[in-house]
Amino acid sequence: MANLSAISIFESDAGFSLSMHRTGGGSSVYRFQNFGVVKATLLSLRSIATVGNYAYIFDYAFHVDGSLGGHRVQHPVGHPGPLHEHVVIFKADFGILGVNNSLRVSELKAAPTSQPLWRELGLRQVASRQNPQQDFTRFLDGEGVDGKDIVVWFKLGMHHFTHTEDAPVTLYSEAVNSVLFAPQNFFEQAQEGNLRNRRWIVPDAEGDELVVQDFGIELLTFFEY
Repeated sequence: MANLSAISIFESDAGFSLSMHRTGGGSSVYRFQNFGVVKATLLSLRSIATVGNYAYIFDYAFHVDGSLGGHRVQHPVGHPGPLHEHVVIFKADFGILGVNNSLRVSELKAAPTSQPLWRELGLRQVASRQNPQQDFTRFLDGEGVDGKDIVVWFKLGMHHFTHTEDAPVTLYSEAVNSVLFAPQNFFEQAQEGNLRNRRWIVPDAEGDELVVQDFGIELLTFFEY
């Protein structure tokens, strides 16, 4: 049975630390004075769209530091076809402290590099697309964006270099693309100082044992994940 209008909302482990810091030195055998780490978690909103023989997963991941990440992966069912592309267009309607926003452009200097796609041992590198499929400069008409309700259209896509491992289905580990919107200068400092999901470790007075402060949050065992 399929639910055509279902979404799922769940919290998950981000798979990396939100922050980590070690202060070296001291007289203990561990050669550090203190060590702190904060666990990163995500609040994810997920939906799945089936288009033809493809199942697209859309994840919108809300990070505790205010970042918003979205990515999609596709899962074709059936036999692999010729070289082709997957492109999905998104609309981002920003409202930063209201709807009257402005656009600032920063120029990055890029240097040309060469990157081989195939290696003799059979490992493949998936190349990124340099020339976009759609030229958005054709939509420029001189309209101002200073103090306006700015909307950004962007696209995520990938070259699908078909290979024998695509049969009977393409694996999610490779068929993925993502974007991340991160706050810049919104806060006075990093947004992890009041999170309890952390560990603070210091050597004891003798310097041969470690004292761990868990802030009341127990670590899950392997069987509890």
